[in-house]
Amino acid sequence: MRSDLNTTANETSGKMLALEGIRGIAALVVIFDHLHLAFFVGIDKVIASYLNAHFPFLLSKAGQYFVTGLHDGNFAVWVFWVMSAFVLSRKYFQLTKANRNLESAEYLTRSVIKRYPRLFVPILASILFAFVILSAGWMTNNDLGERLGTHTSQGWLFTFYEFEPSLTQAVKSAVWDTFFNFNRDTTYNTVLWTMQPEFFGSVFLFGFLSLFGNKGMRWFAYPLILIVLYFKELHWLNAFLLGIVLCDLYVHTTIYSRLGQIFGKWWIQIISGISIMVLIGAPNYGQVFHLIIAAGLVALALSFSGFAKLFSSRLSVYLGKISFSLYLVHVPILCSATGLIYRITEAYMPYPSSAIATSLLTIALSILTAHIFYEYADRQGVILGGKLANALNSSNR
Repeated sequence: MRSDLNTTANETSGKMLALEGIRGIAALVVIFDHLHLAFFVGIDKVIASYLNAHFPFLLSKAGQYFVTGLHDGNFAVWVFWVMSAFVLSRKYFQLTKANRNLESAEYLTRSVIKRYPRLFVPILASILFAFVILSAGWMTNNDLGERLGTHTSQGWLFTFYEFEPSLTQAVKSAVWDTFFNFNRDTTYNTVLWTMQPEFFGSVFLFGFLSLFGNKGMRWFAYPLILIVLYFKELHWLNAFLLGIVLCDLYVHTTIYSRLGQIFGKWWIQIISGISIMVLIGAPNYGQVFHLIIAAGLVALALSFSGFAKLFSSRLSVYLGKISFSLYLVHVPILCSATGLIYRITEAYMPYPSSAIATSLLTIALSILTAHIFYEYADRQGVILGGKLANALNSSNR
């Protein structure tokens, strides 16, 4: 019995590490996407031309989708939302499964209180980080865009930081605009456009769990709300709903382990992995295709041991740990240090080599900065949220 319990615990731990690893790789894909826009915007056409000339149509199209999937930042955002809902729902469902309903209700209350400060602190840090760089005159995105010319996506690098720095506006952007009135033209960090859906998606999640989470009727609510949100074109909210469903199935059923037993043969896992990688790069049909594939990726990681091992490497799990910080810091770095690095490398290397070297150094610098942000901003947001929840709970007793 003890051996079985240990095996189950290890499997569960491995699956959760795999999800952390997926989140880390998704954060890296967002950086790949922005580096692609900066340095390699024409490479997809070159690869497509080569594949079309040397392979049959279906193989050529699959190869093009595969390459696109390696830098599809839009798909990575859908993964973030599904994963966020899964993680936020997990402890609640574990408590309700154990019939600890009072604790589950308290968990929702604490989670609602903690959510804003948990997001706000690292967001504020990233905005102040960009504010300092902009105030010091160290933003190099315009110079980089001029140097790259036709190699970069037309006009993309010239759209950042076209305003005068203001500490008041920077703080207002962190406190209010990011969550309730996002404006790309005045933001200090363009990736923060996802934080409004993240915040309101979390509120939707806590509200759904409060109303239906411990009731059998939730299984009727899931498809009904899914359909309503689809016709309202609130697809980002459906990302959170599907994350709840995936977590509900994980905690309350054995469907993932059964799928792993039935379809977990090595060759099926390989085919599934290749298929997912190809489909990631496909167009986002109906504005929901990426959502479906993101949910499918999470489900496969929970079902197949091969997927779990693939995504639970030490590097991918580490990237998962710092993923939020990595997501937040890379644009200010891309718009500042990257231009300086490229100016140095282009003096010694031809274009392809200097672009690759600059991209690798940008990624390394982003990871290093993200590690610091994780320690002094991301974790502090978690701590502040916990302290605020404790203080409010104490005052209500």
